[in-house]
Amino acid sequence: MTELSRDIILDLLPLYLAGEVSAVTRAAVDEYLGKDPSLADYVRKAGEDASREAGSRVALPPEVEIRSLERTRKVLALQRWMFALAIAFTSVGLSTGIQFNNGRIAGVRLVALDHPLVLVPCLLAAVVFWIGYLRLRGGTALKHR
Repeated sequence: MTELSRDIILDLLPLYLAGEVSAVTRAAVDEYLGKDPSLADYVRKAGEDASREAGSRVALPPEVEIRSLERTRKVLALQRWMFALAIAFTSVGLSTGIQFNNGRIAGVRLVALDHPLVLVPCLLAAVVFWIGYLRLRGGTALKHR
């Protein structure tokens, strides 16, 4: 077998510790570790730490991932609806009317000023939907400023 350098062994250690190397590579690393007690001690401690960490993990049932995915899809769908309704009510509440006279703009006026009973509920609904949308996003839109 070809003699491996310490650098090559160090490169192989993560795969070796994860058990992802072939039998030939495992044998070569084991042979090298037999000649280098300090590195062998390090590998032994790292292997113990990895097995202790793996033992402390809680095994979750397989359906947890599916429930999590379904819950995420529902939240994203709700977020899309909140955004759409926020845009719609904002647009209705702030819609404008433009009056033309002989091809020129004679005036621009908020439509809601002609129908004040529509303005307050539309803008109130828009605010509620915007707050709901931003809360579903986790406030990230406000944090990036």
